[in-house]
Amino acid sequence: MRRSVIIILLVFCAVISIGKDVVFSLENRTLKITDNDVLQSYDNIFISVDSLGRLYNNILITEAEDSDEFFIFFPGNSLVTFSLVDGSATVEFGSKFHNAATKRDDKNYVSLSFLCTLLNLNCVDTEKTMIVYDVPPKIENISKTPQGLVFYLDRPAFPEMFSYWHTTSGALVITIKPAVKGDKLELPGSQIFTGTNYVKLYMNTASWSDLSVEVSENKLIVNSRWSLGRILKKDSGAGYFLGVFENYVSGRRIILTALELDPERFDIHPVLANGRIPSGESLLSMAKRYDAFAVINGGYFDPSSFYPIGLLIEDGKLISLPSLERPLFFQTEDGKMGIGRLDTLLFLSIGNVTLQVKGVNTPYRGSVVVYTREFSGKLPYHEDYVYAFLDGETISSIGYKEQIEGNESVILFSPAAMEKIEKLEPGMKVKFTFFNSFNEKLKFAIEGGPLIISRGKPVTEYEKSFYSSSLLDIRAPRTLIGITKSGTLMFMIIDGYQMKSYGLTFKEMVEFFTDKNFEYLMCVDGGKSSALVFKGEVFSSPSSGVPVVPVGIVISQK
Repeated sequence: MRRSVIIILLVFCAVISIGKDVVFSLENRTLKITDNDVLQSYDNIFISVDSLGRLYNNILITEAEDSDEFFIFFPGNSLVTFSLVDGSATVEFGSKFHNAATKRDDKNYVSLSFLCTLLNLNCVDTEKTMIVYDVPPKIENISKTPQGLVFYLDRPAFPEMFSYWHTTSGALVITIKPAVKGDKLELPGSQIFTGTNYVKLYMNTASWSDLSVEVSENKLIVNSRWSLGRILKKDSGAGYFLGVFENYVSGRRIILTALELDPERFDIHPVLANGRIPSGESLLSMAKRYDAFAVINGGYFDPSSFYPIGLLIEDGKLISLPSLERPLFFQTEDGKMGIGRLDTLLFLSIGNVTLQVKGVNTPYRGSVVVYTREFSGKLPYHEDYVYAFLDGETISSIGYKEQIEGNESVILFSPAAMEKIEKLEPGMKVKFTFFNSFNEKLKFAIEGGPLIISRGKPVTEYEKSFYSSSLLDIRAPRTLIGITKSGTLMFMIIDGYQMKSYGLTFKEMVEFFTDKNFEYLMCVDGGKSSALVFKGEVFSSPSSGVPVVPVGIVISQK
């Protein structure tokens, strides 16, 4: 008896710990066995007799009175006697197997390798799971979704069947194992390879990374939160994910930095360089001045003068009027984010006269031009123009002076505009009215372009009519802002002008981003201006050092 106890203790000592999960994927039944129902030794896995009873509801299990033996009868097979004294299993007619049984905490366990031999089952060993099957599951169909792929199997699916990796060229290889290929299985744009117990899907132009998998009955659903390429670097936290990706477009390598945000957790607002116009400031300086979570460059500007080009609204205040009917990234006062085109008009009223304002903080002439308190340059002098300085909404003085002082603003009236005004003198009230086709007050707006995706679809050739060929057709660094179909915001930098990243043309951007789950996507200024500062560091690779720009887009945590 003492010898029996010693042998049992030795068997117990061979069992190291609670082991891997075991998944049974059989033609007519499936079961996942976990936790205390699985034990693992250095060379074997054991599953509890209780779980075996759940898997095969027609087997018969009995235990000897002295608890040193138990018996299992498998229909279609022989009676098997398991000894807890030496851990052996004896099949009817005399075949004996060692290391086939053990006991722990009054629970009997059977060796998985013995069961596979006895029942003619096969095993696939993964990092965390052992998959057991009789006949490999059949993949009957594959379909694409905006987020990834769906594999349809002939039986319930398990996530442990799925694995993936990327080739050195960035292509994606997905393996489903165990599995066999259905007779008519195909997926356009990919190649399917098979082995004895696996199916591999090779996607030549795939750009998915950080894949996740979930199951729903017979469906294995593969999602790609980031469908932008092979991930090189990443950071994540509450409400954000930052990734640096490698991909190939038209056979050329690109490096793309993308920051995805939950708009409920972050404030977005454009800011002027040094708080004034015209002026230039590095993105690193902006990030430090605002203690920003992240900063990207804003819209287009004149590089010789740092005057912004296009509509700019900062904290509800109009800074610059639109120029060329290009798209906007904007937010309404009630928090809605949008990308698209808006018609905008600014009027001023003096007495009974209403005039359209043709320019705000601009170096160009117009019949009526306004300069706000943010304007820090020398006011342009135009002979025969009338200069009306305002204190709030009241005209404080009339006549030219070079600089705006304090909180005042100034209106320049051309001779043609003055012909429409009966009189103009200090003390008169001026009222400004700003209209936009969205019919909502805007918290901010920044003009850019070209538009890439609108209402979930790629733009047409008509979009090209708003831009020069040099902006469209040259492979250049790009800064893009997008709204995904799930409602998150995406800020992206595509490095360019470098051997390690060539940049993209307009056509290549449209083709590349068509299937990337965007509802709206647009460019802002690119080229040497493109850069992303994240947590105080330049996270992209600008072609000419940290850009100095007149407008940045500051991202702050709420």
